[in-house]
Amino acid sequence: FVSIVATLWISWQLDGGGAAVNEAGRMRMQANRWALAIVVGDDAKLPALAAEFEHSLELLRSGDARRPLVMPVDAAVSARFAAVERDWR
Repeated sequence: FVSIVATLWISWQLDGGGAAVNEAGRMRMQANRWALAIVVGDDAKLPALAAEFEHSLELLRSGDARRPLVMPVDAAVSARFAAVERDWR
């Protein structure tokens, strides 16, 4: 029983890391959309794009109770995430 529970917990944690990687990839896509909107002069899209990026930052910061989304607890990851947040501000 303990082995099954441990396996399920580890699986849940791995899924959470995968979801975090997907969200980080979504942020890269959002940054590309932001740059394209600036280049083509579509300033009307910028507030919505900024809100999407903010939402993604919040998901990575807080996690998501509806799905296993967890950033690894690691000093290097935390430092990089803090740099992204600082640069965004």
